[in-house]
Amino acid sequence: MDELVNRTSGFCRGPLLPHLKITPLVRARAWLDLMLADHGVLRLVYMNRHRVSDRVWRSAQPTPHGLAREKRRGIRTILCVRGSFPFRPWPLEQEACHRHGLDLYKVHLRGREAPEQHELLALTDLLASAEYPMLIHCKSGADRSGFVAAVYLLTMEGRSAEEALRQLSLRYGHLRTSRAGILREVITTYRDEGEARGLGFVDWVKTGYNRDAVIASFKARPFATALADQILRREG
Repeated sequence: MDELVNRTSGFCRGPLLPHLKITPLVRARAWLDLMLADHGVLRLVYMNRHRVSDRVWRSAQPTPHGLAREKRRGIRTILCVRGSFPFRPWPLEQEACHRHGLDLYKVHLRGREAPEQHELLALTDLLASAEYPMLIHCKSGADRSGFVAAVYLLTMEGRSAEEALRQLSLRYGHLRTSRAGILREVITTYRDEGEARGLGFVDWVKTGYNRDAVIASFKARPFATALADQILRREG
Protein backbone atom coordinates (compact mmCIF):
# COMPACT_ATOMS: atom_id res chain seq x y z
CA MET A 1 0.00 0.00 0.00
CA ASP A 2 2.96 2.35 0.52
CA GLU A 3 3.26 2.72 -3.27
CA LEU A 4 -0.16 4.38 -3.34
CA VAL A 5 -0.69 5.96 0.04
CA ASN A 6 1.04 8.11 2.61
CA ARG A 7 -0.84 7.90 5.89
CA THR A 8 -0.90 9.95 9.05
CA SER A 9 -2.94 8.99 12.07
CA GLY A 10 -2.54 11.21 15.11
CA PHE A 11 0.80 12.48 13.75
CA CYS A 12 2.25 13.30 10.35
CA ARG A 13 5.29 11.81 8.67
CA GLY A 14 7.42 13.29 5.91
CA PRO A 15 9.69 16.26 5.33
CA LEU A 16 7.17 18.77 6.72
CA LEU A 17 5.76 17.57 10.03
CA PRO A 18 2.88 19.45 11.64
CA HIS A 19 4.48 19.28 15.08
CA LEU A 20 7.36 21.30 13.61
CA LYS A 21 6.71 25.01 13.33
CA ILE A 22 5.78 26.25 9.87
CA THR A 23 7.50 29.58 9.40
CA PRO A 24 5.38 32.66 8.64
CA LEU A 25 6.90 32.87 5.17
CA VAL A 26 6.12 29.23 4.35
CA ARG A 27 2.62 29.66 5.73
CA ALA A 28 1.99 32.81 3.71
CA ARG A 29 3.21 31.15 0.51
CA ALA A 30 1.07 28.08 1.20
CA TRP A 31 -2.06 30.17 1.72
CA LEU A 32 -1.32 32.26 -1.35
CA ASP A 33 -0.89 29.13 -3.44
CA LEU A 34 -4.04 27.56 -1.99
CA MET A 35 -6.21 30.60 -2.68
CA LEU A 36 -4.81 31.76 -6.04
CA ALA A 37 -2.70 29.20 -7.91
CA ASP A 38 -4.91 26.35 -6.68
CA HIS A 39 -8.14 28.34 -7.30
CA GLY A 40 -9.20 28.12 -3.67
CA VAL A 41 -10.90 31.50 -3.89
CA LEU A 42 -13.48 29.91 -6.21
CA ARG A 43 -14.05 27.10 -3.73
CA LEU A 44 -15.05 29.65 -1.12
CA VAL A 45 -18.20 30.03 -3.23
CA TYR A 46 -18.72 26.38 -4.22
CA MET A 47 -17.00 23.37 -2.63
CA ASN A 48 -18.64 20.71 -4.81
CA ARG A 49 -19.37 18.79 -1.59
CA HIS A 50 -21.82 15.89 -1.85
CA ARG A 51 -22.90 12.85 0.11
CA VAL A 52 -21.81 9.52 -1.37
CA SER A 53 -23.36 7.33 1.32
CA ASP A 54 -24.22 7.51 5.00
CA ARG A 55 -20.53 7.43 5.89
CA VAL A 56 -18.72 8.97 2.92
CA TRP A 57 -18.67 12.47 1.46
CA ARG A 58 -16.74 13.92 -1.49
CA SER A 59 -15.58 17.45 -2.20
CA ALA A 60 -13.01 19.78 -3.70
CA GLN A 61 -9.87 20.74 -1.78
CA PRO A 62 -10.84 22.02 1.69
CA THR A 63 -9.07 24.82 3.51
CA PRO A 64 -7.77 24.26 7.06
CA HIS A 65 -10.94 25.97 8.31
CA GLY A 66 -12.96 23.62 6.13
CA LEU A 67 -11.23 20.65 7.72
CA ALA A 68 -12.24 21.96 11.13
CA ARG A 69 -15.85 22.03 9.93
CA GLU A 70 -15.53 18.46 8.66
CA LYS A 71 -14.41 17.40 12.13
CA ARG A 72 -17.45 19.08 13.67
CA ARG A 73 -19.65 17.26 11.15
CA GLY A 74 -18.32 13.94 12.43
CA ILE A 75 -15.74 13.14 9.73
CA ARG A 76 -12.90 10.97 11.04
CA THR A 77 -10.75 10.39 7.93
CA ILE A 78 -9.60 12.67 5.13
CA LEU A 79 -8.57 10.94 1.89
CA CYS A 80 -6.64 13.36 -0.34
CA VAL A 81 -6.41 12.12 -3.94
CA ARG A 82 -3.71 14.58 -4.97
CA GLY A 83 -0.56 12.61 -4.27
CA SER A 84 0.67 12.53 -7.85
CA PHE A 85 1.41 16.25 -8.01
CA PRO A 86 3.48 18.78 -6.04
CA PHE A 87 1.11 20.63 -3.73
CA ARG A 88 2.56 23.56 -1.79
CA PRO A 89 -0.43 23.92 0.63
CA TRP A 90 -0.04 20.25 1.71
CA PRO A 91 1.59 21.19 5.06
CA LEU A 92 -1.50 23.25 5.89
CA GLU A 93 -3.67 20.17 5.40
CA GLN A 94 -1.29 18.01 7.44
CA GLU A 95 -1.24 20.55 10.24
CA ALA A 96 -5.03 20.97 10.30
CA CYS A 97 -5.67 17.23 10.36
CA HIS A 98 -3.13 16.82 13.15
CA ARG A 99 -4.72 19.65 15.14
CA HIS A 100 -8.24 18.24 14.83
CA GLY A 101 -7.40 14.54 15.24
CA LEU A 102 -8.32 13.52 11.71
CA ASP A 103 -6.73 10.54 10.00
CA LEU A 104 -5.12 11.72 6.77
CA TYR A 105 -4.24 9.68 3.69
CA LYS A 106 -2.66 10.96 0.51
CA VAL A 107 -3.49 8.75 -2.48
CA HIS A 108 -1.44 8.68 -5.69
CA LEU A 109 -3.90 8.45 -8.59
CA ARG A 110 -3.88 10.57 -11.74
CA GLY A 111 -6.98 12.12 -13.27
CA ARG A 112 -6.13 11.51 -16.91
CA GLU A 113 -4.61 8.04 -16.76
CA ALA A 114 -6.03 4.59 -16.10
CA PRO A 115 -4.71 3.28 -12.78
CA GLU A 116 -2.29 0.38 -12.63
CA GLN A 117 -3.62 -2.89 -11.23
CA HIS A 118 -1.55 -2.58 -8.05
CA GLU A 119 -2.88 0.94 -7.51
CA LEU A 120 -6.48 -0.25 -7.68
CA LEU A 121 -5.80 -3.10 -5.26
CA ALA A 122 -4.00 -0.79 -2.85
CA LEU A 123 -6.93 1.62 -3.01
CA THR A 124 -9.44 -1.11 -2.20
CA ASP A 125 -7.25 -2.26 0.71
CA LEU A 126 -7.19 1.29 2.04
CA LEU A 127 -10.94 1.69 1.78
CA ALA A 128 -11.38 -1.58 3.67
CA SER A 129 -9.07 -0.57 6.52
CA ALA A 130 -9.77 3.15 6.98
CA GLU A 131 -12.04 4.57 9.65
CA TYR A 132 -15.32 6.20 8.73
CA PRO A 133 -17.02 8.63 8.25
CA MET A 134 -14.66 9.78 5.49
CA LEU A 135 -14.25 12.79 3.23
CA ILE A 136 -12.68 12.11 -0.17
CA HIS A 137 -11.25 15.13 -1.96
CA CYS A 138 -9.06 16.06 -4.91
CA LYS A 139 -8.59 19.58 -6.30
CA SER A 140 -11.99 20.20 -7.89
CA GLY A 141 -14.01 17.24 -6.59
CA ALA A 142 -14.97 16.20 -10.11
CA ASP A 143 -12.81 13.35 -11.40
CA ARG A 144 -10.47 11.58 -8.96
CA SER A 145 -12.83 12.02 -6.02
CA GLY A 146 -15.63 10.61 -8.13
CA PHE A 147 -13.55 7.62 -9.15
CA VAL A 148 -12.59 6.79 -5.56
CA ALA A 149 -16.22 7.26 -4.49
CA ALA A 150 -17.28 4.85 -7.25
CA VAL A 151 -14.73 2.25 -6.13
CA TYR A 152 -15.94 2.68 -2.55
CA LEU A 153 -19.54 2.00 -3.55
CA LEU A 154 -18.54 -1.09 -5.54
CA THR A 155 -16.26 -2.63 -2.93
CA MET A 156 -17.57 -1.49 0.44
CA GLU A 157 -21.31 -1.27 -0.16
CA GLY A 158 -21.83 -3.79 -2.95
CA ARG A 159 -23.54 -1.28 -5.21
CA SER A 160 -23.97 -1.89 -8.91
CA ALA A 161 -21.66 -0.44 -11.53
CA GLU A 162 -24.50 1.74 -12.79
CA GLU A 163 -24.88 3.26 -9.33
CA ALA A 164 -21.13 3.73 -9.05
CA LEU A 165 -20.96 5.42 -12.46
CA ARG A 166 -23.25 8.19 -11.19
CA GLN A 167 -20.28 9.44 -9.18
CA LEU A 168 -18.59 10.27 -12.49
CA SER A 169 -21.20 12.51 -14.04
CA LEU A 170 -21.73 16.11 -15.06
CA ARG A 171 -23.55 16.73 -11.77
CA TYR A 172 -20.14 16.83 -10.10
CA GLY A 173 -18.35 18.53 -12.98
CA HIS A 174 -16.97 15.34 -14.55
CA LEU A 175 -16.65 15.64 -18.32
CA ARG A 176 -16.77 12.06 -19.55
CA THR A 177 -15.43 12.90 -23.01
CA SER A 178 -12.41 14.80 -21.67
CA ARG A 179 -9.20 12.93 -20.89
CA ALA A 180 -10.49 12.44 -17.34
CA GLY A 181 -13.16 10.17 -18.82
CA ILE A 182 -10.57 7.38 -18.74
CA LEU A 183 -11.50 6.92 -15.08
CA ARG A 184 -15.14 6.39 -15.98
CA GLU A 185 -13.99 3.98 -18.68
CA VAL A 186 -12.44 1.76 -15.99
CA ILE A 187 -15.79 1.43 -14.21
CA THR A 188 -17.66 0.98 -17.49
CA THR A 189 -15.29 -1.79 -18.52
CA TYR A 190 -15.83 -3.51 -15.18
CA ARG A 191 -19.60 -3.29 -15.74
CA ASP A 192 -19.34 -4.85 -19.19
CA GLU A 193 -16.64 -7.44 -18.52
CA GLY A 194 -16.69 -8.16 -14.80
CA GLU A 195 -20.12 -7.48 -13.35
CA ALA A 196 -21.70 -9.07 -16.41
CA ARG A 197 -19.94 -12.32 -15.46
CA GLY A 198 -20.83 -12.07 -11.79
CA LEU A 199 -17.40 -10.90 -10.63
CA GLY A 200 -16.95 -8.43 -7.82
CA PHE A 201 -14.77 -5.44 -8.55
CA VAL A 202 -11.72 -6.69 -6.64
CA ASP A 203 -11.85 -10.13 -8.25
CA TRP A 204 -12.15 -8.50 -11.66
CA VAL A 205 -9.16 -6.26 -10.99
CA LYS A 206 -7.12 -9.30 -9.95
CA THR A 207 -8.12 -11.55 -12.84
CA GLY A 208 -9.53 -9.48 -15.70
CA TYR A 209 -8.38 -5.88 -15.56
CA ASN A 210 -6.40 -5.00 -18.67
CA ARG A 211 -5.14 -1.43 -18.39
CA ASP A 212 -3.84 -1.34 -21.95
CA ALA A 213 -7.20 -2.45 -23.31
CA VAL A 214 -9.01 0.23 -21.30
CA ILE A 215 -6.67 2.89 -22.67
CA ALA A 216 -7.13 1.63 -26.23
CA SER A 217 -10.93 1.65 -25.94
CA PHE A 218 -11.21 5.25 -24.73
CA LYS A 219 -11.04 8.25 -27.04
CA ALA A 220 -11.16 11.73 -25.55
CA ARG A 221 -12.74 14.55 -27.54
CA PRO A 222 -10.81 17.76 -28.20
CA PHE A 223 -13.48 20.24 -27.07
CA ALA A 224 -14.15 18.58 -23.70
CA THR A 225 -10.43 18.13 -23.13
CA ALA A 226 -9.71 21.79 -23.87
CA LEU A 227 -12.55 22.85 -21.56
CA ALA A 228 -11.25 20.72 -18.70
CA ASP A 229 -7.55 21.39 -19.18
CA GLN A 230 -7.35 24.96 -20.45
CA ILE A 231 -10.45 26.69 -19.07
CA LEU A 232 -11.32 24.80 -15.89
CA ARG A 233 -7.62 24.06 -15.27
CA ARG A 234 -8.29 20.62 -13.88
CA GLU A 235 -5.40 18.82 -12.22
CA GLY A 236 -4.79 15.46 -13.80
